[in-house]
Amino acid sequence: MEAAVKSWRNVEYRRVPATLTINGVAHRTPDHMREGNKYAFKPAVIWDALEREEAVFWIDAGAEIRRPVDGVREILRDTGYFSVEHAFKFPDTRFHHPACVAQLGCDAVEGSRQHCATTYLGFRRRGGNCSRRCWSAAWMTAASIRAGRTGATTGRSKRS
Repeated sequence: MEAAVKSWRNVEYRRVPATLTINGVAHRTPDHMREGNKYAFKPAVIWDALEREEAVFWIDAGAEIRRPVDGVREILRDTGYFSVEHAFKFPDTRFHHPACVAQLGCDAVEGSRQHCATTYLGFRRRGGNCSRRCWSAAWMTAASIRAGRTGATTGRSKRS
């Protein structure tokens, strides 16, 4: 698979970095954030991309774009971030492992909170109050939740 991806035109293949510097401190990227089936890699990948690029627009594999994304560029320019609201509310045990929700310190009643869909996300390096601060917190949270310690990952695997 890796060789096939590397052969695609206009695609840069990069591995999840082994170390990321967050707020001036180097952090080892935990193993579970480097495993694709754990779905914990997104904060590390976005953070790494923001180290090199002015803006990042993340689109999950399998997601479709059915119209121009010019509006996303404007939103990123004006606010520093882009997200869409998920159709399901947070927490939802179909998508969020209970041990992960507990590790995050969330005691919200099932389905009681707004939920940011992470299928489409955009961040600008020097953007608004959210961009890098949100992703540094997301990275630190994802890095601190380990399958061995909590019995959960930051997301649901295909098998859970």
